[in-house]
Amino acid sequence: MQKTAYLIKLSAFYYAITGLVCLFFPEEILLKIHSNTEEELILFSQLFGAAILSFAYLNWFFRNSLIGGIYGRPISITNLTFNLITGLILLNFSFRNQELLCIIPMVIHLLLAVFFGLISRKTPEKVRKND
Repeated sequence: MQKTAYLIKLSAFYYAITGLVCLFFPEEILLKIHSNTEEELILFSQLFGAAILSFAYLNWFFRNSLIGGIYGRPISITNLTFNLITGLILLNFSFRNQELLCIIPMVIHLLLAVFFGLISRKTPEKVRKND
């Protein structure tokens, strides 16, 4: 099995949990990070959960595919972009609001961004062995 398969599976698992929590427990999340639970915020939390759950399915379906270099580039670049932007947004939010709750997801997203950035630049081992 490829080393990138572990990263794809791990990110799919993390995305699935995050997406399901945002879909089914939006009020609880909003109360933890904000005292306001207006309908619009609940709606955006659930929409975000649906998008994250879609990422989980996407990664899960590509778990056994070649990822790296030109192989699976849309998957690796999409994950890189999403995780980098999300990590930076959480970093900004943590600094502005002194919110410690966002530090763990921020670190996870930034680490995933680094790993997806690395695999998007590297040719898979299976392809290198055949050359």
